[in-house]
Amino acid sequence: MSDAFYDDENFSDEFVEADGSVDLSIWRQLLDYALAYPRDLSVLAGCAVVVALCEISFPLITKEVVDGVYEQGRDYPLFSAGLAYFGLCVALGVSVLGFIWYGGKLRA
Repeated sequence: MSDAFYDDENFSDEFVEADGSVDLSIWRQLLDYALAYPRDLSVLAGCAVVVALCEISFPLITKEVVDGVYEQGRDYPLFSAGLAYFGLCVALGVSVLGFIWYGGKLRA
């Protein structure tokens, strides 16, 4: 590893332990800012839910394929599982794109 990362004037070898407190005023400011954009915030939340559902669904489809091939062998219909994977990939891509698009609109 290069020493280029350690040439910053802000770098310090000293460990600074946090005091364990949270400045709630910063969170209040963030919430006030975000609530000014209710439509964008709801779209971001919807995109996050779709991404989470897609991420949960990938291993479940894989489990079904493995179990189906184990039980039925070559007679298992892989085409339907492939369509499900394709649909999940499209949904995941669209929701991530929406998250990036609407998240970029909220920049100050």
